[in-house]
Amino acid sequence: MSRLFVDVRPLRASRNFRFLFAGQVVSLLGSNLTVVAVPYQVYRETHSSLWVGLASLIQLPFLIAGSLWGGALGDRIDQRTLMIASSFFQGAVSVGLALNALSPHGHFALLLSLAAVAAGAAGFVSPLRAATIPRLLSADQLVAAYSLIQIAVNTAAVAGATDVISTVLRNTILQNAITDEFRSRISSIQMAVVTGGPRLGDVESGVVASLVSTEFSIVSGGIVCVLGALALVWRRRGFWRDETA
Repeated sequence: MSRLFVDVRPLRASRNFRFLFAGQVVSLLGSNLTVVAVPYQVYRETHSSLWVGLASLIQLPFLIAGSLWGGALGDRIDQRTLMIASSFFQGAVSVGLALNALSPHGHFALLLSLAAVAAGAAGFVSPLRAATIPRLLSADQLVAAYSLIQIAVNTAAVAGATDVISTVLRNTILQNAITDEFRSRISSIQMAVVTGGPRLGDVESGVVASLVSTEFSIVSGGIVCVLGALALVWRRRGFWRDETA
């Protein structure tokens, strides 16, 4: 029966991992509030689904650039120092977003600018956190560690466990396949793909909703996702037989 429950050995084994885990929970709560609040405020000010999608598109290059920059620096500079500095910066940007939202004369351009900077900061710190974990724990604890991190992510996003297994296995395979000297940079590329994809999805949803309807956008987006997954399974059939993947 114990195998059915979450493996918390990494929390017991490493004091530094406990600190990282607790910090990530707090950080993710703040980041996900921003992820929800910004599109809501954009829609309130524009009443346009298209602008909600465009707001995510504006954030995309900042997110990718921040992720790649964070990965590059993470392999050269102390990751702990970078994570602390970026956390303070994220907090300052969140304060700016809050003040702009509370102002009776809030500026739409400032909202989009701060949201883009916030996306860049989130992209910057993500590969640093992912690359730090293998340095804190033994290889046999990585699956459990990434499971705990993903639980924190889903709890903060109130999203449930639909993508937990895929994310845990993806992270574990990646971190076991790369050497420590490239860990942050490779993690940054993964983070750019994982976090950038949904932004493109936001744009697609906004455009389709503005042209047809919100309902059609939701249903058609889901169908396309399923068809895309099936196409990848068919295209990459050799992956199922690749024991080194």
